[in-house]
Amino acid sequence: MKRKSESKKFYLMLGVVVVIALLVVLSSTILFAGKPKSKEEPAPAEVKEEKAAPAEEKVETVKIGFLVPLTGEAAAWGLPGLYGAQMWVEDVNEAGGIKAGGKTYMVEIVKYDDENISSKALLGAKKLVLEEDVSVVLNMAGATVTAIQDFLTKNEMLSISLAPYDTRPEAPYHLATVEPSMIYHLDTVRYIKETYPDVQKVAIVAQDDILGIIGLAILRAAIEAEGMELVYDKFYGFETTDFAPIMTAILAKKPDLISFDGGYSYYVELLAEQAYLLGYEGYLESAEFILGSLSAKVPMEWLEGRTIASFPDWDDPKLPKYSHDFYAEYNERWPGQWGAVSWEYAANLDVWRKGVEKAGSVDPMDVFKALKSMDTIQTIYGEGRWGGEDMWGIDNWLMTTWHTTNVVNGKHSIVSSQMILLDWAARNPGNMDILIEQFRDAGL
Repeated sequence: MKRKSESKKFYLMLGVVVVIALLVVLSSTILFAGKPKSKEEPAPAEVKEEKAAPAEEKVETVKIGFLVPLTGEAAAWGLPGLYGAQMWVEDVNEAGGIKAGGKTYMVEIVKYDDENISSKALLGAKKLVLEEDVSVVLNMAGATVTAIQDFLTKNEMLSISLAPYDTRPEAPYHLATVEPSMIYHLDTVRYIKETYPDVQKVAIVAQDDILGIIGLAILRAAIEAEGMELVYDKFYGFETTDFAPIMTAILAKKPDLISFDGGYSYYVELLAEQAYLLGYEGYLESAEFILGSLSAKVPMEWLEGRTIASFPDWDDPKLPKYSHDFYAEYNERWPGQWGAVSWEYAANLDVWRKGVEKAGSVDPMDVFKALKSMDTIQTIYGEGRWGGEDMWGIDNWLMTTWHTTNVVNGKHSIVSSQMILLDWAARNPGNMDILIEQFRDAGL
């Protein structure tokens, strides 16, 4: 009995111990439930400071007013340039546009055919500025540019043309940034006299408009400076279709050199054709000869080595690779259309873009001020500097190196490169006086 009682007491105590142990375990579980051991705790997630997302870049469109002759007798100085400008715009837009003032601008050309008629040019200027809200107006040269300048000045619109003689104090926001139009005759005549010293008698024939008048004044100055003899200088009207009588009268003077001045290609080709048919064997000079169409009227062999002008083919080895690439693409897309202005409007746009980037704005007056604040501007033909006040009363002409060409192996090849007006004036202290006097005599 005693052994049973002790056994019962033992098991009772054992049960109490077990219960207590279970209570301890249970309380521990409750205390630490949901809290893993520290060695198993993952590192707390790093709290990163939220940064504001960058503002979405604003993309806008900037419009270029293209106010040039696309039809008519002067179309060769407009339409080929439109093609080149389109190539420039495509390249800029494909590269992401123009970055300026924290914005990106895609470029769009808005064209208007002024047909080289002043009244139509003014209508076009009003449409481009008032309706299309363009940021710059590109022009050809001459009377159509003069016709729109009062309107553009009143509306504070930047404009750029191909001719320094379009610049004047009354048109303060008009620039000439690429071509030394007609001024290049100074170098072509110099080159001819130095290269072919036997050339002495010169005949000049030109269309009766402001381009012809300015070109004649410059040619007269060049001829006088070189001590050559002017044997013929007359104008023809735009209504002229038969150039045989004119060329017969010219050849009667036995010239060594015939200059077609700043003639439109349509007339230049008819005159050259008559010179060939009438047996002329001397030299030819003009602002431009479009060899693609001219060679359909006269043999290329007849032009070889005797045809001096001012616009090289852009695959000339003396020009940079960019020019070669541009020339190749242009001729692939528009075969037979290459001419003097094929690249010029694009080159003007290249200068305009530099002004936009410096100004941080596409506002016409901001761009104008930015361009004029630059001492030098890099152009396709090299470094340009503002000048022209001595001739036109305002320094709005960007003077750059220019090239004289001769036909070599069927191409316009570079034979001389000069900063034309500056280099020509430096050759003789009296040269500028001769030029200014010729301008005064012509009423310019």
